[in-house]
Amino acid sequence: MKPNEILESPQATAEACVSIMRDHENFPTYLKVELLNTAPGEAIGTMVIESFMLNGHQTCHGGVIFSFADTIFAYACNNRNQKMVSSGCSIDFMAPAFLGDQLTARAETTVQAGRNGIYDVVVTNQNEQIIAVFRGKSRTIQGLYIEA
Repeated sequence: MKPNEILESPQATAEACVSIMRDHENFPTYLKVELLNTAPGEAIGTMVIESFMLNGHQTCHGGVIFSFADTIFAYACNNRNQKMVSSGCSIDFMAPAFLGDQLTARAETTVQAGRNGIYDVVVTNQNEQIIAVFRGKSRTIQGLYIEA
């Protein structure tokens, strides 16, 4: 597809922007984050808990879950062809994740007002138990992913 054709479809734009992001990042690849779906202002991804992700309690390290949620947040807020960065985020851990658990993160736009956005990400395990709730705040910066 040509850039103008991509930009005519919000869904094609979302997919192209996230593809460009994924081509230029390394950490989510290290965590083996798999993107399942993206739509304008939304993203869903999965990750399986591996042994290197465990802490001294033999549960998944909170920083790993945070990084996973932050990655899916980034895909949701950057998929409308406007570059955005995080201006702040928080996470509440509701239950532990264990070796072999398959986590799913679902991010959606809660509000987008001017250059500022708020996105909520819910992380669940394979039993649909909520593991964490993440809130990310975005700030628009200069630059587009796809030039017309």
